[in-house]
Amino acid sequence: MYLLCRYWSLKEAYVKAIGSGVSEGLNKVEFSHTRWTDISAKVNGKVMTQWRFWLFELGERHCVSSSATSDTF
Repeated sequence: MYLLCRYWSLKEAYVKAIGSGVSEGLNKVEFSHTRWTDISAKVNGKVMTQWRFWLFELGERHCVSSSATSDTF
């Protein structure tokens, strides 16, 4: 279940950043990672190279994600 929460948190960070909210776009984005540190995303199969994602663990059962495009950092 915790794995699902990690992916949900990343997806939610992305759709909120683009302004669509969770009602749209969740099925279009997928994530890959290396030990949850080097996180990348694909939208409709296209790698989103301008986006960065971070996942923070808050204790044993909570996490929060953040996302930004390269022009914002």
